[in-house]
Amino acid sequence: SGMTQQQMKSNRSKEQHGNNNESRSLQWIFGTSAVGATLVYVLCRENFLPFYVMFISYSWITLIGLITICFFIDWKDTTFKATILLPFAICTAFSAIVGITAWVSEMLFCTNIMSSQQQYQTVFGTPLLPWFFNRGVHLCWHCSSALLAWLGIQTLIAAKGTLVGWGEAKLCWWGAPYVSFYKPKI
Repeated sequence: SGMTQQQMKSNRSKEQHGNNNESRSLQWIFGTSAVGATLVYVLCRENFLPFYVMFISYSWITLIGLITICFFIDWKDTTFKATILLPFAICTAFSAIVGITAWVSEMLFCTNIMSSQQQYQTVFGTPLLPWFFNRGVHLCWHCSSALLAWLGIQTLIAAKGTLVGWGEAKLCWWGAPYVSFYKPKI
């Protein structure tokens, strides 16, 4: 329109710089809240309120971000949406369901199961149901929530990299899925 190439580059640079500042602020907010909640947990293990608040807020922020990325950004490349966003969205949703189910069942039933452990059969010298809760459900909760965080971060990296032109996103695997960028040869 009425802008020169130099003005367009300058505006694009300003937009990207603003996004970097917002990203840095988010990193500090998430990092500080995670350290704060961990300290409260270490110092006062019976107080789950900071952890609960942090978990719920992280979940909602991630959910809103993923919904925005998947449904409100007009991706010109439908291949990116089908090969990157869709697999990450499905895996993130599955990890969230498994993690939340494990965590809620542990919060609701663990005390009752541990207090009535004499009624159950034993495995390796310990009652079966408490053994299952300690070694199965708790492990499931930690693994699925870690995978959930990893997938959410990878999805955000893929979206940001695609939007700012880091190249074409590619889904890679090395124990867990991750995003890599490459510049296609023309």
